[in-house]
Amino acid sequence: MSNNLQNTIVLAAGLSLFIGLPLSATVQASSKGAERRVYEVQIDKKPAGTYTLDLQDTSDGVDLQSRCDVDYRFLVFHYKYRYRGHEVWKGSKLNSFESDCLDDGKHISISVQPSANALSLSVNGKARTLPADVLTSSYWRLPLDRPPAGQFLEVDSGRVFKAQLEPAGSERLSIGDQSHQCKRFHVKGEDSGDLWYDEENRLVRQVSDSDGHATVVQLKEVHRTQE
Repeated sequence: MSNNLQNTIVLAAGLSLFIGLPLSATVQASSKGAERRVYEVQIDKKPAGTYTLDLQDTSDGVDLQSRCDVDYRFLVFHYKYRYRGHEVWKGSKLNSFESDCLDDGKHISISVQPSANALSLSVNGKARTLPADVLTSSYWRLPLDRPPAGQFLEVDSGRVFKAQLEPAGSERLSIGDQSHQCKRFHVKGEDSGDLWYDEENRLVRQVSDSDGHATVVQLKEVHRTQE
């Protein structure tokens, strides 16, 4: 599976059930609580899977559980992909990360833990050091207090790459039966694509082209509980 397609379909998800508020209240809400965001994955305009993102606000950041399942057929080609991830953020900095991915039969397990002035990365047992300000290729939100640029960790392979998100205006997108003004960004550098974010700077839509296959991840449902 190519890196662009991996980055596009790897978003995030969770396992607990939430009582949903009306979508307009959900997207604009700013109080602490739990949120589930459900996305549809399309490849070449055909449904190919789902991606679910469960976010739990904490006293100093966000705890993020993710799940992505893709089953895609193209002529004689049959591709299956399974991803589970867990990101813990303190403010705009990654504190820890765990993921387990089965990419067309290839298994990859990743762990990131804090260490002195840096992060410790393990990919299938092989260790290296990450910068403390690394971002993740889930692109689930815009950083809170710094430019969206620098080194990124590819969440299902462990690859580290450089990229930046360049503002590209705004446009209205439908989320469920509601229309919202979303900010658009171009991904430049060692990854490419387009990203849209809502009023809370959380991901609404992601588009890329990988090996000639147009891939779209579109937010369909948002459910939230408030503390």
